[in-house]
Amino acid sequence: MAAVQGKAVADSVPVEECEEVEVLHIESPGEVWVRRRTEAWARFQLELSGLPERLSIGQLHSLPGPGDRLLCRYGGFLCRAEVLLLECDQYLLVRLLDHGVIKKVAQHQLGPLKEARVRSADPFSFPVSVAGVRFC
Repeated sequence: MAAVQGKAVADSVPVEECEEVEVLHIESPGEVWVRRRTEAWARFQLELSGLPERLSIGQLHSLPGPGDRLLCRYGGFLCRAEVLLLECDQYLLVRLLDHGVIKKVAQHQLGPLKEARVRSADPFSFPVSVAGVRFC
């Protein structure tokens, strides 16, 4: 558990003076991926798990390109993924939007994300600098 002060690195949007976050991934001291601990995140997870698209994992009808947002089954969870790079015809490099990590995933782990509100929602994870984090 940590508290964030200052500004989010990704978009320079001021955050609350001090708010509780979950540290998700540490890329470097200047890039610590966190997620706010909120009811909205819990509700969003429930919404993801109830999407009808979850049944379409592994059924992409066209090859996705950079910037496309898809549904991804990773580690037993459903996640939103944004395509960064097509590595070959079977694997893609994606950012798991709400988890702050980049992963190489097989196409059979991906499916369409049709629900526009879910697809376009801002990521729940964001990077901060160690200078903006103090541990509680």
